[in-house]
Amino acid sequence: MGLHILQWNARSLYANANSLKHYLDTHNNPEIICVQETRFKDNRYIKLQGYHPPIIRNRKIPIQPKGKNKKKPQIGGGVAIYVSIQVNFSQLNFNTDNIEVVGVSVNCQNNKINIVNVYRPPNQDIKFDEYQEVLHNLSDNIVLLGDFNSRSSMWGSSTTDSNGNIIEKVIDQNNMIILNDGTGTYQTVTGNRTQIDLTLVSASLANDSQWSVLDEQLGSDHFPVLTVLNAKPVKNKVCTPQRWVYDKADWHRFTTLCNEINIDNIKHDDIEIFNQNLCEVVTKIADETIPKTSGTIHTRKNCPWWNDDCTNAKKK
Repeated sequence: MGLHILQWNARSLYANANSLKHYLDTHNNPEIICVQETRFKDNRYIKLQGYHPPIIRNRKIPIQPKGKNKKKPQIGGGVAIYVSIQVNFSQLNFNTDNIEVVGVSVNCQNNKINIVNVYRPPNQDIKFDEYQEVLHNLSDNIVLLGDFNSRSSMWGSSTTDSNGNIIEKVIDQNNMIILNDGTGTYQTVTGNRTQIDLTLVSASLANDSQWSVLDEQLGSDHFPVLTVLNAKPVKNKVCTPQRWVYDKADWHRFTTLCNEINIDNIKHDDIEIFNQNLCEVVTKIADETIPKTSGTIHTRKNCPWWNDDCTNAKKK
């Protein structure tokens, strides 16, 4: 039991949504999914069964065009957070224009956990003060994660760059711990793996937390990362109104009981009261003779037609 957070640079969720949906259909679903490089256009987002509509932030950034349209601008970047419909949360608002960032505050039994999802494009610098502006109003229970395109020996890189130095300072100044264990999260075209997808947590959350890199890239060049925190999220009671299941009704008994209704016991000079009395009697008979649905939502699969053959074909 815990709070499960999946983070992943999708390199276009339009292109790789089915791979993600197949993963969700075949594994225990995380309460929180943080995606970088969604490449959503306007508000045309991808829906995931069992999750609220995503909290998104889009941006047009220059990415290297390919093919004939080398001068045509392309959509890149973008971040999104999907929250399970069972989880009680609120959205975090950030007053910053230079960072692709979204966040949520998840209500847990003993505290609130603030999850902040960041994407830093390779060609953009984010200053230390800009990170601090994002974090300064949050409580101690912070999870700062995403694709930072930053390198440091602190998390297993062979070199430390200027952006890595900034992240190191963020960690130090905010009493945070980096959960990365040196495992590569991004695979280059040559097959080498680097550590640019990071998970930073407040020191208060670091104990008993689990961090792992998944084996499948799900169509991206980044591997998803799963973090499990020792926290129990407050669950919403998700249900629908109970409904009678008419095809399983005992209509013979229903008819018999209706015929036995004594009108003298329910009649009234006021037609509204008489109607109410009659409805109450018939409803009581229906409750005795017609079964009802449970009211529980049974989430259908995100991508029921996707199978291992589809996964293998996409790899090719």
